[in-house]
Amino acid sequence: MADVKWIKLTTNMFEDDKIRLIEGMPEGDSLLVIWIKLLAQAGKTNANGYILLNENIPYTEEMLVTLFNRPPVIIRLALQTFKQFGMIEVDDNQFISITNWGKHQSLTGLDKIREDTKKRVAAHRERKRLSLSNESNGCNVTGNEPSNDSGNTNETDKEEEKELELEEDINKQIVEIVNFLNDTCSTSYRTSTKKTKDLIKARFNQGFTVDDFKKVIEIKASHWLTDEEYNQYLRPSTLFGTKFEEYLNQQLKKGANSNAKAGGRNERFDGTGGSYAQKGTRRGIQPTTVDSLKPSIDCEICSDRGYTFVKEPSEFLKGKFVDVAIECECLERKSLMARFKNAMIPTEFENARFDNYARESSVQNTLYDAMIEYLKTFNEIRDSKMNSIGFIASLGETVIKNLPPGERNQVRQENNSYGLGKTHLQIAAAKYALNKFKVVDERTGRLRGIRILCVQDVNIMAEIQSAAFLNDNKKRLNDLLHDLCTCDILVWDDIAKSKYSEFKEDMYYKIINERYLRNLPIWYTSNEDLDTLEDKIGFAAADRLYGMSKKYLYQVKGVSYRTA
Repeated sequence: MADVKWIKLTTNMFEDDKIRLIEGMPEGDSLLVIWIKLLAQAGKTNANGYILLNENIPYTEEMLVTLFNRPPVIIRLALQTFKQFGMIEVDDNQFISITNWGKHQSLTGLDKIREDTKKRVAAHRERKRLSLSNESNGCNVTGNEPSNDSGNTNETDKEEEKELELEEDINKQIVEIVNFLNDTCSTSYRTSTKKTKDLIKARFNQGFTVDDFKKVIEIKASHWLTDEEYNQYLRPSTLFGTKFEEYLNQQLKKGANSNAKAGGRNERFDGTGGSYAQKGTRRGIQPTTVDSLKPSIDCEICSDRGYTFVKEPSEFLKGKFVDVAIECECLERKSLMARFKNAMIPTEFENARFDNYARESSVQNTLYDAMIEYLKTFNEIRDSKMNSIGFIASLGETVIKNLPPGERNQVRQENNSYGLGKTHLQIAAAKYALNKFKVVDERTGRLRGIRILCVQDVNIMAEIQSAAFLNDNKKRLNDLLHDLCTCDILVWDDIAKSKYSEFKEDMYYKIINERYLRNLPIWYTSNEDLDTLEDKIGFAAADRLYGMSKKYLYQVKGVSYRTA
């Protein structure tokens, strides 16, 4: 597909409310640069606003970090902000596209060319009609010898007619494809919807054919039509999007009938005595079998009900045995999986465990022993005011950065707090707690698995700042703060790493104070010391944090495993 050589930016772009809000953010300048780069990147492939490496491969968040030369947290903040402001869309398959791409693309785009061509051809046909009318009356308006201009006009008219014929042919193919989708899946999508037409044209421009579209529809219908969760995705925006080629290379699901919905066949008749479902069968799709309509079951013990029945004597029925529902073991397993997912453990620490923590130095042994001792007493101290644990630097990063260059390197080596495994131990402890610890649920009074939230300081403070600027009556901000203030354990990595601001100091205090009042522990690490940490998060917040971890607060230094 030909790329767009330029994109359109209006002169009042910076008067837009969304752009003004972004400019007011702490990283506003970086976000605006990323926005312009996204527009330019979308123009390079000209795939209806999709951000693509080439015509088949979309850009991921990680790829944009390298492409735009920006830190991951800034890219993540930018994409989240643009999405919340409605500037980009992220579809079900996580493909990024520019909203209202037509505002930014070249005015000489294909659709406008074809629209102008239609008008020119209509005018040409009107001229031709008038010419024939004049000739029938014995009047030749062009003279006996056609001029060069007339010849050029005729050539242009021929090209315009060819262009119009091509457009009409494409429209016929679009109608054929959408009707095939409706016939196969018992849907009612319109052939005139612009978004659907744009998606189909984009695939045509990549070299795909009508038969390819039909194959994709049949393949995905065989997978999704009888699946209550996925049949909603049998729609043009999913089927004809950027994963089209991936779908095309998949196989028909054996024993599946793409024309039967769960719970029975939903046939639509075409007025000729036959049904669309029957037509689908004639196309070679296999009939529905009993096995193909059976829902998949994860737990054979309870058939995914979450409970089983046992016979027990009833006190009220004079010892008569009755069925009593007992929770199935799969509930705890599913709950554990959900809690692990919601804990937001960083990808780089997914494999962090106590048994793979290197204890090669005295400081590593100190940290390891401290965490093990803390976990042994956790259930006893959990509901007290002193229930937290912290690993911080003996000499803070802020102090070291302010030293003269020559002195700085020596002092840093002597007081290094990086690469000691502080975060590794915190995450290993979090995973242990998710598996082993239980708390009483305030609403039900029953024991449940512990809920943990793992955050990295720079990321979470950037997310809080972004949420504060949203025009949603502070809903997103309040949701974030609620999660941070009420989870059973908050694992806060590298606290005070974020650049200081009064707003952040207020947020530190709000979160730490709320957890202090609720007797909810914080497991934290920092490369600041007692004094510099206090300067970064505020005196009041630091006072509460130090009080919460008074018995388990460790100031450490040693050799980094990364440079040893």
